[in-house]
Amino acid sequence: MRSQRLRCPKCRSTLDSLAWHFPDLATEWSSYNPLSAWHVRLNATLPFIPEWICLSESSHGWNVTSTVRVRGSTYPFCRESEKPMTELCYFDALRSAFGEAFSGLALRSEAFTRRSVQVPGVTVPLGDGRPLLVEYDGSFWHAENTDVDFDKSHDLLATRALVTRLRERPLPALSLDSPDYLELAVSLTVPDPESTVRAILVWLESSRAPGETRGPDIGT
Repeated sequence: MRSQRLRCPKCRSTLDSLAWHFPDLATEWSSYNPLSAWHVRLNATLPFIPEWICLSESSHGWNVTSTVRVRGSTYPFCRESEKPMTELCYFDALRSAFGEAFSGLALRSEAFTRRSVQVPGVTVPLGDGRPLLVEYDGSFWHAENTDVDFDKSHDLLATRALVTRLRERPLPALSLDSPDYLELAVSLTVPDPESTVRAILVWLESSRAPGETRGPDIGT
């Protein structure tokens, strides 16, 4: 068995630990984690997903693996400025309508078939415990990603979440048949976030039958 490379034989902190290589990240390591950042190796597989505390706002806590953090991941709510301007307009409209919306919250589920972790564009907590997950599909970047978008939507629906995709024209519909899925066609040149959010609210409030998954075009 390969011996532990200890930094300190008394506290058992390891030389190859996360805190040793990335001391700045270690300052965001939550005290609620069962192990110290000094006791966690950089690429170790942990029996828990570490919690992190945002230095900009101590009330911002989130769970993500050490590997993802090392790659530059930050608290999702603080990343909203990274969104393209058009997508940010829809994010702001969702947050205004629902009071709370988060960007880039990672999801993990054994039900996922395409990848072990999926990251919805926007997560909106709903009162019944089922989140609303909203994806924005730009016509340029998603032109060749129909299969990827379909598979991701299928994975997100497997978590029992309500899923909405906003697809810029002229992207084709995904033809995904689920009462928990809403697809809206939106305009790049004439974005209308308020009307889009109203359509989502109507969908959430209505009793939908299976197969009624294609919503009205927005911004026509």
